Amino acid sequence: MPESLEEAIKNYGKTHRLEFTSESIEKYTMLIRNFEKEQETNLSDEEAIKYICILKASEMDYKLEINIKNGKRYTGFLKRQLDAHPDYNIGHRPAKNRITNIFPYRNLMVDKLLIFLYLMGERKVKGEFLGYNGKYIKYPEGTPLDTDEKLRLLKQQGVHQLMWDDSDLGRMFSRRRTGKSRFGMLGYAEVINEVGRDPEVKELWGREITYKDDAHYVKTPQNPKKNTNGHISGVNLPSKVRGKQHRRIVDY
Repeated sequence: MPESLEEAIKNYGKTHRLEFTSESIEKYTMLIRNFEKEQETNLSDEEAIKYICILKASEMDYKLEINIKNGKRYTGFLKRQLDAHPDYNIGHRPAKNRITNIFPYRNLMVDKLLIFLYLMGERKVKGEFLGYNGKYIKYPEGTPLDTDEKLRLLKQQGVHQLMWDDSDLGRMFSRRRTGKSRFGMLGYAEVINEVGRDPEVKELWGREITYKDDAHYVKTPQNPKKNTNGHISGVNLPSKVRGKQHRRIVDY
């Protein structure tokens, strides 16, 4: 007799170092069913377990808060990524790392989901950056990425996790460094570039987001001018994100 999805999730977790409770299994099963209904599709158990595995690992690795409502959106993002990369073997663990928790493709997808949440303004980033006005702007308690200027908070701060103000970004950078050197996977900046091309991200920001142009280096207007609100273009909030709409105040 074939096992149910609930049984499959529980058994998968045991062999892939994921801790599922009966409550979490119920939550993820409901999440997948709701996603199927909304998208008018039917996922195989194998597909469903892939998404559930990544979401659960995201909760464990970065303490992402996954619920029925946001889980459907996150599953949509994961589906777009896995459809574009059918070669990703989420359950793969290299033979020499059998006793460790290294699942290269799973870690990569978890890191992509983390960046997706940052770029969508759904998770705060801690740190400081050099603003358009030439002064350092600090956010020790974190801030959502809701302006072009704040994207500088994603800039690399060092090769070691302890050098980062945002510990989750530091951990992600370290994992991407390992993934690239050991397994030839995407590095930190490359993950930002790829997630920055996601349709939801482009809809929110009105363009693709890239590490080089938005996080590492941001071009400031040579001759800033005041707009009708008294703000200087490129200095005070060049763009804002409100809800799901992105309104450009200046375009340069």
